[in-house]
Amino acid sequence: RAAEGITFDFAQSRIKALSPGQSALLVRNPEGFRRRYGVEAAARVAGAYSGKLDNGGEVLHFTGADGPDEDDLPDTVLAFTYDDAGAWPAAADGHGPALVLRHPRSAPDHSLPASWTVGGFWSGAPAGFAPPLAWNAWRDRYFPSTAQPLPQNGEQPEAPDHLALTDTDGDGLSNLEEYILGGVPVLADGNASLREPVWIGLTEAAEDAAGARFLTASWRISAQAGEADLLAESGDGRSAWTPGVPVAEVPSGVTAAPGFRILTFRDATPAGGSGPRFLRLRLSVRP
Repeated sequence: RAAEGITFDFAQSRIKALSPGQSALLVRNPEGFRRRYGVEAAARVAGAYSGKLDNGGEVLHFTGADGPDEDDLPDTVLAFTYDDAGAWPAAADGHGPALVLRHPRSAPDHSLPASWTVGGFWSGAPAGFAPPLAWNAWRDRYFPSTAQPLPQNGEQPEAPDHLALTDTDGDGLSNLEEYILGGVPVLADGNASLREPVWIGLTEAAEDAAGARFLTASWRISAQAGEADLLAESGDGRSAWTPGVPVAEVPSGVTAAPGFRILTFRDATPAGGSGPRFLRLRLSVRP
C-alpha cells in the first residue's frame, strides 16, 4: 500500500504479478496518461493513486502485509524523503525531465540525492515509454523564451535555428545532439560520451560471398527524437566520406536502455586494406 505522500491499495491493482525487470505504474489520471504515452505504456498502469506529490519534496511510504514482529501493523517496504534543494538534481525541478534512480537494481538508498539523476526525456519515460517529440516542440519546452512561430502556408522561418548548434549547458554536446542522443540541455553533466558508439567491431556481410569483414558500430539513440535523421559515413581519413550501410541486426550483447533504440551501421569497404578505416555518425532533423 502507498500510505504516505500518495495513497493506493495494491490489493486493487490491475497488475497482480511482475516478471523480473518489469514495472508497474501508479498514475493520477489513467486516461490522460494513455493519451500522452500510448497504449503499451498504459498496459503497465496498476491503478490511479489519490493525493498529489509535493513539488517541494515530502515523505513517500509504502507498506506491505504484517510480518512476524511484535505489532499487528503493516510492515514498511520502503520509506524515504525526496527534495528539490541541496544536492538533489535541480534539472528535474520543473524543467521537464523526471527524477530517476541511477542504478535501480542495486537496491540504492532512496533518501540519498546521489542515488538519483535526471532522466533524458522531456516528461519522463515511464516503464521505458518516451512520447516522441518533434525538435521544435522539444526545443520550445526546454527554452520557452526562444520559441519561434511555426511557418504558415509553406513559408520559411525568418531566421535559422541557431539554438540547435548551441551548447547551452557547456557539457560538450550541442542542443541538437542532446535531443537526438537523449541528453538534458539544461544539465551540465559531462555527457559528451553519448556521442561514442556503444559497440564497435568487425562483422561479416551476408551478401559478401568472400567472407570479408567490415568495420561496424552501434549507437544509442533517443526514441523520443521522432524527427531525427541519422546517417553513418565511412572513410579512410584522406578522401571524401561515403554513406555507411545500415545493419538491421543488433550485435550480440548490445541492448537499448528504456526509452532508447540502437542503430547499427557498417563500412561499405572491407577492412584489412591499405590503411585504417573510420565510421562517423551524422545527425540532423527534418525541416
